[in-house]
Amino acid sequence: FEENDLTNTMWTAHTGTAGTVVTDQAHSGTYAYQPPTGDASNLLRRDLSASITTGDTWFRWYFRTSTGWTTNVPMFQVLDNSGVPIIAQVWRLSTEKLRVKNVGTAATADTTTVLSLDTWYRIEVRIRVHATAGQVELRLFLADSTTALETIQTADGALNGFARLLFGKSSGDAGNWSG
Repeated sequence: FEENDLTNTMWTAHTGTAGTVVTDQAHSGTYAYQPPTGDASNLLRRDLSASITTGDTWFRWYFRTSTGWTTNVPMFQVLDNSGVPIIAQVWRLSTEKLRVKNVGTAATADTTTVLSLDTWYRIEVRIRVHATAGQVELRLFLADSTTALETIQTADGALNGFARLLFGKSSGDAGNWSG
């Protein structure tokens, strides 16, 4: 979000109330993204210039929350090559933990680490596109640490190619978080 812009740089579009680019909560640099508190379906969308059809792709972002979460809500979603069905997700759980999900196989894995309030975490997600050994992996780090607090991954299964990413809140939640 260092571009200080939600749709004229790397983000293709947004749904719902766009949220805000803020300067008072950035992990590093100047800016961070803060979805609006309590609103439903506040998603930033990135359409890739080419579909990812095989292999591993990594995504990374920093995350913090100042209030607990009231519901289980996806925060990051990967959509297939047609841009419609969701194939993989990272969820924020009401237990203040995280979950990864291969949507096609319904395979999930949850962290055991309970996230602390007002603490920066780094989330690294690997999406492995493969006909039978597809996988979603999440590595959770405390801020800039080089050692993961934990690594979780879904069981192997089919995971199709993708071309669209969604980041934000896909349904209402009273939690207040920045990324």
